[in-house]
Amino acid sequence: MNKIERILFLYAFILITASTTSTAELLDKELKTTIKASIQEKNIKESEKLTIDHATPNTPVDKSGTSKQLPAGAELKVQSVTKSDTLESLASDAYDLAVAGYYESAIVLYKKALTIKKDANILYSLGVVYHKLRDYDSAGEFYRQALLQDPTHHMGLSNYLAIMAIQDPDYALKELLELEHVNPDFAPVLGQIGLIYAKKYQYEQAEIYMKKAITKDPNELQYIYNLAVMYDKYGYIMKARHLYSEIVRRTTIENRGAPVNVENIRDRIYVIDKTLAHGHID
Repeated sequence: MNKIERILFLYAFILITASTTSTAELLDKELKTTIKASIQEKNIKESEKLTIDHATPNTPVDKSGTSKQLPAGAELKVQSVTKSDTLESLASDAYDLAVAGYYESAIVLYKKALTIKKDANILYSLGVVYHKLRDYDSAGEFYRQALLQDPTHHMGLSNYLAIMAIQDPDYALKELLELEHVNPDFAPVLGQIGLIYAKKYQYEQAEIYMKKAITKDPNELQYIYNLAVMYDKYGYIMKARHLYSEIVRRTTIENRGAPVNVENIRDRIYVIDKTLAHGHID
């Protein structure tokens, strides 16, 4: 993975507490047209089928939605970027800061990179950082700009759909169902529909769409994990355990990117096994 590719770390498909921000303008006419065109099957080459990079930081990332503060000297270095810095070097440094939890400093470098070139990957990465800060308005706007810059940026589309679902699930569901008609085989749309139904406690519909997403993209473990979590939440722990075990097996044997820390999944399997051993089967 080269330095530019390293900036493509995904934050889509995670259940987050909904924001009350209005989404009336999220899908304006220009963006809706762009998205519909980008997800048509004829515009998606086999080599461009969505694959989610679950790059995990070597150092723990603050999960609270807040940014760590750099030491004074390091912060000064961020502020004093010179003309000799390239797009790639700025993006790489910003990525390192972001995965370490220094989100505000990462934003500074990503925005400096944009002064060199309005690059879709940089716009997308800014969206990811704001997404982690739970600034959904800013995240959505940068994802939107990334899509307008590059309509085939399907990771940006996936995250943009996630923002829609966070801000207004009912509106998002309406728009996503419309997108499903454009391309019924596009797994990110199907997976996001499933998550929204789960949030709305419509278990049967959620299960249908989550399974559809898995069928269309069986190598994306995030879809399997989402279904496992839903089964777990609703008390179908045998089904959940089966899927959790499948994720552990495939991340270990097939070396696929894990949707979450594998040790956390193993811990949950252990708890389920203890529950089953004591005869508490729902």
